[in-house]
Amino acid sequence: MARSEENTVAKPNEKKSKKLIKKDQGFDSYLGLQTLTQGVGKIQTDLEGSTNKFDFVPLLHFGVRFGLAPEFSLGAELAQSLPHSGEDSEIKKYYTMLSTPFNYHLRKNFVFTFFPGFFLTHISGPGGTKNVANGTGSSDFFLPDGTTTAMNYMLGLGAQYQTPYKFSVRADLFTMNTISGSSRYFNYTLGVQYHVGEFWKD
Repeated sequence: MARSEENTVAKPNEKKSKKLIKKDQGFDSYLGLQTLTQGVGKIQTDLEGSTNKFDFVPLLHFGVRFGLAPEFSLGAELAQSLPHSGEDSEIKKYYTMLSTPFNYHLRKNFVFTFFPGFFLTHISGPGGTKNVANGTGSSDFFLPDGTTTAMNYMLGLGAQYQTPYKFSVRADLFTMNTISGSSRYFNYTLGVQYHVGEFWKD
């Protein structure tokens, strides 16, 4: 009889132990779509001097997160835009973002993120020059010959809300040229993502 009671008491402890192990080994992977706005308030959009507040530049992104503790995780993300034309149709641009988010999880639905990373701008063109109007006159500007890539360091903060249906919405704000006061500017992204692996599922 004593042995039977001992086994009955031990079973809940074993089940609780398994849940704790699962939480410590949390894993999540996700795919998503974001839109990027660059240089908020820095880019003039019309002759009256208005500046940009929102741009639609689609980014496809993929990420993974590994649980460090029940409230914290460390991840890796890759975001990639498709080639698109800016003001000059002969010049193509696309962007690559690489980051390592450090995440704080609040009540399973909210995630707050700090992320360092790299922002790569790829520009391609046919080479040569193009005559462009410049005030009352015009000037010749050189076009890129082939593809060139510029890399900037970025630091950012983000917030995410995860729904019960494996989808989440997110917003990220990050600085470029962070340590340079004169050339520092801000980018932000808004997006939605689908989670392939749920985080710390009970």
